[in-house]
Amino acid sequence: VGPCSSFASGQQIEVNYRNLKEMHEFARKWCAQHCGAGWETAALISFCVLMRRSVIDAIGGMDARFGLIMHEDIDHSLRARAAGFRCWLALDAFVHHYGNRTSGRLGVEKMMEAAFPRFKEKWNLPEEAEKYRPRLMLVPELFDIRRRPPKPKDLYEPLPDPIALTVLDGRKFKPLISLCMIVKDEADNLPRCLESVRGIVDEIVIVDTGSTDETPQIAERYGAKVVRFKWTGSFSDARNKSLKHATGEWILWLDADEALADGKENLRKLLEANEEYDGFILPMVSFVGYRSHREGHVHPAFRLFRNLEGIRFERNLHEQIASSIKQVKPDAKFGILPVWIEHYGYLSPLVRRKQKVARNLELAKKDLRVNPFDPFAWYNLGREYLRLRQWERAFYCFRRALVHLGDTFTPYLLRCLCDAVHCLMQLNRPQQAIALLRESQQLPITTPDFWVLEGQVRFALGDWMGALRAFQGALSFASQLPTNFDWTEGATSYGAWYWMGLCHQKMGQLPDALQCFGRAIQQALLRRRYYEPAINAFVQLVLPQCATVDDLRRAIAPFVPDGLSSHPQLLVLLAKAALSHYPLPTLALSVTESLLTEAGALVAVKSDLPGWDETEKRFVRGKLTLLSHRYSEAAKIFAQVPLTAPEGAAAWNLRVLAHALAGEWEDAFTACGEDALWRWLLHRWQGSEPENLSIPTEWLTSLRENFRELLALLLQLQEFERYEQSLSLLERLVPDERERAELLGDLYGQFGFWEMALEMLLPFAQDGGLTRDGWRTLAKACQHKGYYDEAIAIWLRLVESDEEKGEALADYLSLAGCYIVAGKSEQAQQVLALVGQLNRS
Repeated sequence: VGPCSSFASGQQIEVNYRNLKEMHEFARKWCAQHCGAGWETAALISFCVLMRRSVIDAIGGMDARFGLIMHEDIDHSLRARAAGFRCWLALDAFVHHYGNRTSGRLGVEKMMEAAFPRFKEKWNLPEEAEKYRPRLMLVPELFDIRRRPPKPKDLYEPLPDPIALTVLDGRKFKPLISLCMIVKDEADNLPRCLESVRGIVDEIVIVDTGSTDETPQIAERYGAKVVRFKWTGSFSDARNKSLKHATGEWILWLDADEALADGKENLRKLLEANEEYDGFILPMVSFVGYRSHREGHVHPAFRLFRNLEGIRFERNLHEQIASSIKQVKPDAKFGILPVWIEHYGYLSPLVRRKQKVARNLELAKKDLRVNPFDPFAWYNLGREYLRLRQWERAFYCFRRALVHLGDTFTPYLLRCLCDAVHCLMQLNRPQQAIALLRESQQLPITTPDFWVLEGQVRFALGDWMGALRAFQGALSFASQLPTNFDWTEGATSYGAWYWMGLCHQKMGQLPDALQCFGRAIQQALLRRRYYEPAINAFVQLVLPQCATVDDLRRAIAPFVPDGLSSHPQLLVLLAKAALSHYPLPTLALSVTESLLTEAGALVAVKSDLPGWDETEKRFVRGKLTLLSHRYSEAAKIFAQVPLTAPEGAAAWNLRVLAHALAGEWEDAFTACGEDALWRWLLHRWQGSEPENLSIPTEWLTSLRENFRELLALLLQLQEFERYEQSLSLLERLVPDERERAELLGDLYGQFGFWEMALEMLLPFAQDGGLTRDGWRTLAKACQHKGYYDEAIAIWLRLVESDEEKGEALADYLSLAGCYIVAGKSEQAQQVLALVGQLNRS
């Protein structure tokens, strides 16, 4: 039975009241006038409905597959009618309904679009049903429910609602799986997590440790049992609180920044087929970088176990429960299930926003104060120092962890070794890193990461053939991935292929490099990943050779498994890569426009796109607009990119630049705020006297890199006056004349301004004051200006003093190229023969 209402399809009546006081008077008169009246209707909206318990006993609850709202109530009414019940609209009952208070906030149009295809498929609706949305309940002729199965269970069986099916069978229900979570201020993440377990778990227990946002309300909307708990400084305490309220046979524990993914639809069947086990490891991929579905790190997560009496979580940080299960049940048996968890919590913006590192540092130190010989605590502390880029401290912690581990093999052993190698690489101790890797590769259990790291170390040393062999070794692990140990997701696929491409590129083998970059893109797409380094490298090689926009599409098509039209995010990243290196290839702007337009059209008709981010597309559109000299328009687009987005800082800088180039000085000063560098530069561009400028020493390195990019952009835009005015700021950022000359010489060479490069570098070449990179730029400048003898002399000087093999190979190849353009083919052949010997060695 449902009431009349002021706002509900099929139950709405005309009302004339203007406020709640008048509403009560209207309702009294309306109900008195229609006392006892009503009629049978096709369906009732669930904003307010009264039903007999026998209806629920017969057909169960609402179909969870429709999401939070839309169509689930119509579906329930139709199922009730098919089971022999009637839907009655009571005219003598009136409920004021504000309308869209929930659905409006959640995005009613998108939710309706997502739910209708499921509804149409379930009820076998004809094609003409499309034109009647959303008032389907008003068109009962669309549904010949007499042809529906007469038995309620037959009607309901496909639905993912185990509780309802149990009730239909007449059994007393005991939940199979209880989801246990602890949360605080997770309103942004929680819906994704709870949506991922819809139809999988039977009970949700959420322990809230002090949220100040809508987290508890969101949890309750998903039917969770919310338990308030005061934070004690220990994750285990909060987890144990959740166990006390769980009634399921199995406990699944997740964090709000996680979600069940591939294989989850088989979880219940897998539990039934593996009754001899007491706990399971689920593989977890933690997305890294700035966006999800770009790169990931895989590690085993013990997240599913029997709800045994007496078990408890232990440790303050990275809490554990396996040892407690063994204490309660010594013969407990653990296994692995192919049900994946996706973890979003280590994406850079989220880590910064939630200040995870500072929190985890204190918790790791707290564990060490309890037990200074605990290897896992040392490992956890090292991981946090690693995130802070404090390499010496991190390496010390990893060494302590390895010492205390001794001969024990634990799930984090291989990751600890990899992290120690990473620290050595950052500390510029490559030989020590190679030695540690050689020892690690002899372990009985190993990981493809050892070979990827070896390849990266050898690549840094210039041993490109050795690096290539190491990456090929990593690829050989593809069929024997470790299940109990950590590994980098791309180590056996897209990451290894990308690094192989870099090796071939360094050795001048460009067709092989292009194939490797393409394979990297392909392997990533097969895993629903968008590996940006490979996409950038591919575009940088292909785009300069393209004569038309379609040439790029044809080049990448063999590496896109199900076609570009299935990957609008790939189109955006191809466009982004086309604008990433100055000077831009001739077709860069037209290619970018075409790719962005196609991506926008695809997104308009698609939903549930993994990794899609409209902000990234908006940033690329802004950059395209800027490079097309539409400065005012570009500034408006950049203003729509949040500062918290991965491109937020870049968009802010480009917005200030766009305002300035458009002559919108007031807007430029407003946008830059109190930023001293921008204010100084804006005053300089205006022709006024800049303010005093003080630059902290620790900022200089990053500022130099960013300022070089600004100078390159000004050259690309041919804003030469602004470029010349900006050089006075470069003098402050790079006070050393030789260093400044090399920076500008390299920049001019990048744009093919070789005469200007010579002017910058020659004064410092007289007394040998250039660095090796400076000499290389000077040699290229001499070669491009036709001073072949001088260029050859410089290359010969460089190869004679090269200490690293990689440097020698690169310089020998440059020397051979110089001999060729100078018409000295015999000398070129001799050099190339020497290069072959170096490669074989």
